[in-house]
Amino acid sequence: MNHPDNKQNQTILPVWLRVLLGLAAFVIIVAGMKASAAILVPFLLALFLAIIAAPVLYFLQTKGIPPIAAMSIVTLLILAVGTVLVTILAQTLPNLAQSLPEYETHLQQLMQSLQAKLQERNIPVDNLSIERYLNPGTAVEILGGLVSQTTSILANSFLIFLTTVFILLEASLFHNKLRTAFSGNTASIEKLNKITAQVQQYMGIKTFTSLLTGVLCAILFLACGVQYAILWGLLTFVLNFVPSIGAFLAAVPPILLALMQQGFRTAVVVAVGCVIINVILGNFLEPRMMGQKLGLSTLVVFLSLIFWGWVLGPVGMLLSVPLTMAVKIVLQSNDDTRWLAILLGSGPAASPREKTKL
Repeated sequence: MNHPDNKQNQTILPVWLRVLLGLAAFVIIVAGMKASAAILVPFLLALFLAIIAAPVLYFLQTKGIPPIAAMSIVTLLILAVGTVLVTILAQTLPNLAQSLPEYETHLQQLMQSLQAKLQERNIPVDNLSIERYLNPGTAVEILGGLVSQTTSILANSFLIFLTTVFILLEASLFHNKLRTAFSGNTASIEKLNKITAQVQQYMGIKTFTSLLTGVLCAILFLACGVQYAILWGLLTFVLNFVPSIGAFLAAVPPILLALMQQGFRTAVVVAVGCVIINVILGNFLEPRMMGQKLGLSTLVVFLSLIFWGWVLGPVGMLLSVPLTMAVKIVLQSNDDTRWLAILLGSGPAASPREKTKL
């Protein structure tokens, strides 16, 4: 008898007030995420690592391997890969940090040489304009900031590893818990499964293409004699997760090192090689593997990069697309917020027949 009254009470609020309350809740949630970024970032990294490793765990279990043995194999694989990465970074980052003053000196000499050549050709350029637009100190500061941020992530690597392992241990029981908790609401289970499947598919494809991009770029850097070629290959792999600007940022340090160590021609070869690799993999291979399943507009991808980078820092930029995808799927599953999901999408709204297939 009370259900109709409850529905009427829920519809009394005007639209502008509901929008205002929604915006207030959004601001509170974002402020809480930004305040707890130090705790939230390692958990999100562990969560997405677990999403990437979960298919391997499920594959081993389908082959008849007991769950404990499958979990042990996946844990050893994660530990082996993490150990290799930490070893490479631990050996190269201190040397790179010590070489930063030397690189700044080389860059200043290159700027002076560039100014002299421009003056020989009667092109009026003063010192202030060159330092304003091509400041070696700024480039070295950016590189030093990258080194310090990587070091801070390495400090939390053991915590991230343990969290990933515990998430994978919980994953085998999670579906049974969902069925028990939402036994009378299969729609909620389907929504959660859909979010997990789409994010998992995106992370799997993006990890494969990023790994291939990093390996090819590392081979290019080694062939051109660029110092710390393996480190720049790892940087390319990581920054390839950042949409729009990640590939460009990853190519800047090896191009500058090639310019300082090998000369202008080698720097051009490195730059052209990076462009060819990223165009082929990023504009042809990856979209073909993704298809239309990403469903985010280019503007939304760029804005999500800025937003999540502001909230969670560099890790937020890496995870901006999967986080936005999860938000879009949640919005699309509710009739009241489906219009927001349509605005975030890359195309028109789905027809009723397409919605029933989802």
